[in-house]
Amino acid sequence: MRRIAIIGSSGSGKSTLGRQLSDLLNVDLIHFDRLCWKPDWVPTSNAERQQQLDRYLQKERWIIEGDGDRANPNLIYDRRFAHADTIVWLDFPRHTCFWQIVQKYLNDSGDRQDLPAGCQPNIFHKGFLNFLKQLWNYPQRDRQIVGEKIQRYWPEKRVFILRRPTEVKDFIHAIARVNFLSTSAVSPKVSKTKPTISKLISIPATS
Repeated sequence: MRRIAIIGSSGSGKSTLGRQLSDLLNVDLIHFDRLCWKPDWVPTSNAERQQQLDRYLQKERWIIEGDGDRANPNLIYDRRFAHADTIVWLDFPRHTCFWQIVQKYLNDSGDRQDLPAGCQPNIFHKGFLNFLKQLWNYPQRDRQIVGEKIQRYWPEKRVFILRRPTEVKDFIHAIARVNFLSTSAVSPKVSKTKPTISKLISIPATS
């Protein structure tokens, strides 16, 4: 897992998962929102986004999380998917995303590494309504597009489709265990993992 694309609805936890994988794998994390916005919510141009994304995609190792501008699916999906060796789709139910995004905004400390300066949102900011709108429309507008893109790439990529927070925890646990086993001499007893975790790490999700 050297080049990882993380996608999903607003509120699905893409940034959090990206940070966890970045720490585990020692791979640079790129937030797609930082490619889409300048400080104080000034949007970047399509040319600027493509130029920055291409610069990251040429690197040997990266994690790029986020969906970005849904008006340009080639930029946010195809270009990343083509260069990635691993795709992680957080395909959470709408109510789970709603709950998680409300928690994020209520507990926001003002230090958001996934956004440029001056773009720290809160529930009183007009951007909050846009987040909720994107979240609400995701199942009808974006989910089918994502599914079609993944179907196109999954035969040649490692694909994980995680549908609830517990599966994300299992996924992180599995990655941590694989890292541990690859760098340590351990007894057979220590190296055992739960069947669900072994299945998760070895069999790409395709449904």
